[in-house]
Amino acid sequence: MRGPIKSAACAAALEVETDRLRIRLLAPADENLYCMLYTDPDTMRFIGPPLTFARAQKSFRAAIRLLDRTAEKQIVLAIEERSSSQAIGICGLHHIDMQRGVAEAGIILHPAARARGYSREGLAALVDRAFERLPIDEVWVQISVDYAIVERLVISVGFKRAPERAQAGGPAWQVWRIDRASRTSAMRFQ
Repeated sequence: MRGPIKSAACAAALEVETDRLRIRLLAPADENLYCMLYTDPDTMRFIGPPLTFARAQKSFRAAIRLLDRTAEKQIVLAIEERSSSQAIGICGLHHIDMQRGVAEAGIILHPAARARGYSREGLAALVDRAFERLPIDEVWVQISVDYAIVERLVISVGFKRAPERAQAGGPAWQVWRIDRASRTSAMRFQ
């Protein structure tokens, strides 16, 4: 996939189903979930300041518009529970740099969908699909040092701490990374 391609093609390439989840293109019907997640102080407490509703709507509309452009910097997807076809979260790749072969991953779930193993299932599927379908060799995440649950999550998927990476968020944030070779190796043991 080298060279300019539509974001929708990148996003569609990342669509995947797991035993319990469907990761699919973000759709206009996902606006309420998106806005609820990004404006909820509890959901955002370890991510960043909550957005105002107007800012969340603007961000959502920008993510939808990106699907129709030649822009490979960000891919936002929705996460559905397969049994109910209910959208339960948002995930994606950000800061995609196809030339360097790196991308940042992120996942946010509705409060009712947390603590059910969906985060691990969704993050692992996103990372595996990114390595399978995109010319990237490293996926990284940035997490708050105060968020032990997410630290355990990224470790369970195979991420390793990357202290050599500059931490944009300052000392309260840690960067974790996983590369294609180590994820392929980890997948053999699951």
